[in-house]
Amino acid sequence: VDADMLGRVLANLIDNALKHLLEHGVLTIEVQPFDTFYQISVMDNGVGIEPEDRDRIFLPYAQLADERKRGRGFGLGLAFVSRAVAAHNGRVWVESGDDGVGSKFVFTLPA
Repeated sequence: VDADMLGRVLANLIDNALKHLLEHGVLTIEVQPFDTFYQISVMDNGVGIEPEDRDRIFLPYAQLADERKRGRGFGLGLAFVSRAVAAHNGRVWVESGDDGVGSKFVFTLPA
C-alpha cells in the first residue's frame, strides 16, 4: 500500500468537494470496514453531478460546466483518484449524496 498515494486520493476528493460546496455547505468523510475491504466516502451537500456525467468525470481533463464552482482545476484530480484506487485493486464511483443532495464519492480498498 502506498500511503502517500492514498493520502493524495483523499486530499483530491476533499478538494473537489470543497470546490463545489455551496455557502455554509457540509463535508462528511466516512470510513466503513467490511470483511474483505474498506469503503471510504467523501460526501458534500453542494451542486451535485448529473447521472450522465458520473463516468466521464474520472477521465483526464474532464470538467463539468458549472458557474457555481469555486476554484479552477485542470480536470486531472479525479482521473488521478481513479487510477490510484485501481492501482490498489480498489474501485471508485460517484452517486447522489444523502437525500439526493450533493455528491458522494466512494472508493473501496482491499482489507
